[in-house]
Amino acid sequence: MDDLVFKIYANSRGFYVRDVMMQGPAFRDRSAVDYVALHGSVAHEGEPLSFSPLDLAGAFSSDPDRWHFLTNRLQQYPTLFWGYSLADAGVLQALNPTTVRGRSYQPRWIVLANRDAAAVSYFEALGFQAIFARTEAILDWLSIATAKRKPEPPRSAQDSRQLFRAEAIPDIGNVPVRPIQDFYSGSAPTWYDVFSGRLHRTTQFYSVLDAVSSGKSLMVIGIPACGKTTVMMQVAAHVTTSAHKLVLTSVTSQKAQLVLNRLRGDRALVFLDDATDNIEAVEMFLGARNIQLVGFERDYYFEIVSHRIDRSRCSVIDVSDLTLADIQQIYERIPTDVRKPRFIQPEFEHNAAPSLYEVVALNTIQPTLGERFGSVLAQLKTSDPRLHDLLVMSCYLHSCRVPVSYDTASAFLRNENLTPEQVLDLMSRLGSMVVDYGGDLAGDGQDYFIPRSMIMSEAVLQRVPAVDFRRVYETFHENVSPIRTCAFDVFRRRGFDCSFALRAFPEWKNGKEFYERIMFRDQSPYLLQQEALYLSHKKRFKEAFAVIDEAVQMTRNRNPTIRHSHAIILFQANINGPANDPVVVQTLQRSMTILKECYEYDKRKTYHALKFADHALRYREIYGGAAAAEYLQIAVRWLQEEVRRTPWNRDAKRLLNLVRNATLAASV
Repeated sequence: MDDLVFKIYANSRGFYVRDVMMQGPAFRDRSAVDYVALHGSVAHEGEPLSFSPLDLAGAFSSDPDRWHFLTNRLQQYPTLFWGYSLADAGVLQALNPTTVRGRSYQPRWIVLANRDAAAVSYFEALGFQAIFARTEAILDWLSIATAKRKPEPPRSAQDSRQLFRAEAIPDIGNVPVRPIQDFYSGSAPTWYDVFSGRLHRTTQFYSVLDAVSSGKSLMVIGIPACGKTTVMMQVAAHVTTSAHKLVLTSVTSQKAQLVLNRLRGDRALVFLDDATDNIEAVEMFLGARNIQLVGFERDYYFEIVSHRIDRSRCSVIDVSDLTLADIQQIYERIPTDVRKPRFIQPEFEHNAAPSLYEVVALNTIQPTLGERFGSVLAQLKTSDPRLHDLLVMSCYLHSCRVPVSYDTASAFLRNENLTPEQVLDLMSRLGSMVVDYGGDLAGDGQDYFIPRSMIMSEAVLQRVPAVDFRRVYETFHENVSPIRTCAFDVFRRRGFDCSFALRAFPEWKNGKEFYERIMFRDQSPYLLQQEALYLSHKKRFKEAFAVIDEAVQMTRNRNPTIRHSHAIILFQANINGPANDPVVVQTLQRSMTILKECYEYDKRKTYHALKFADHALRYREIYGGAAAAEYLQIAVRWLQEEVRRTPWNRDAKRLLNLVRNATLAASV
């Protein structure tokens, strides 16, 4: 309420203060800085100033339009609250969700002098992001930020759409509409969902938006179904930039090069979902000076390739955890006709936070996706087994990050002797469960299909009986060759994973026979590695070791991941052997030595450190002694480095606590 703001701009050559209370808001004047004295101003001669608690309590009711103006501006512009306690009723009423009738605010920050946990929780519940700084630090930052050159005007969205028809963000008037219930039923988010403003913007949305606004590339990671794609689309639609804004999924290195060629040096903000499907494409974007990359990926897949990402050019944000305020807002945004009348809080071990999907699934009256697709699969199997198998096959490929082409479907159904028209008719009869695919992996003009969401695909694979999945799994690998599998290089990374064999073959001999059949077509040490992992999961450690030993010989002992598996299986095959057998102890120590070597020369440090720590704990539990103490000390040192380097890694933090406790217990 003082006249400081007027004095700040008194000598400005670019801006002037327009007192909205006296002169009204500026109209199309970029030089005007609108000033609203919410509690009065000394510049308004004779106007009363609101100081007392009674005056502050009645401020909203005495002039509600003044506060609605504030509400409107909070919806239009990012806002920094500085030197303000947010204790008066007027501002709290302006921030109340009922005041804006569910519409979204722009990002809001509040400057706090101290890291008080209670205050932070309070402001986060009100939708603020906290900035911890003293007044001098904020002034210093402002002096640097405002000294930068005037930013370029934002590029017209139409410019991007003309150059990148498939990759640019669509116009709000041209996106198909759908009921919001579809999103809360497990369907993948659409641009209409995002543009409607009916999806809650989580704390993670604002964290990603802040990081994007910094101008640096980043990778956004998280657990399955935590809302990564939703956050990506929300940020992409919201952020303002003078660069092209592009949204891509699972891009090949060739497509990445095409994007760079089309840009011809123009700046672009690239949002990339399923980013690590082709790490070469990520490296190309990170290496291009005109590209700011924002990649989104599951934490597990990111860890596998994280050693290839230049951390000096790319930060990492984990969006797995939801705050209590987020969870409550998600619940309140669920349509009332499907929302349970009382909120149910998901419960997890180790204080883990629930995912977006888990919050929604627990708090809707409709059956879960698993329950719904369990009954769908049973109905399809009864009415037309071909449709049942096509759906399961489509979900299997989708979980491997590739679509189903007509060629794939035709080869899969080869034993049915169908015409092309009949194959396409069967795919169309799957209705909304499988949709047309037009992404980067589609090619030669034939039809491509994909299940409507990854969550749906995983729900189907979890619910399909093992005997049915085995039939589909074996039929696919017998009938569909690599030349008929769309993006086989992408599929190959996950398509033979032992997790699928474990689902299909409860009996270990059947699983072993399957991998041996596949080896006739693809003499790959990777297949031997997956067979060995499958056998080790089945507790057939002797058989597993024989297979992984063959894989090691095939790669001449030069593949770190296969050596890692070799060490793990060697350890598992002997850890339950006679404790007084020196050969057993020697073999276990040899496996620990191999893991140490893998850690020292392989860039995938996390991968090796976690398993070494786990084995150190098991070794200490059975054998103890000086060797166990040494292993625990090494594990502590490595895990401390991993926690420092990858603070988002929950397993590293969990194991570090366990190893520290074991080290303390051993020293007592």
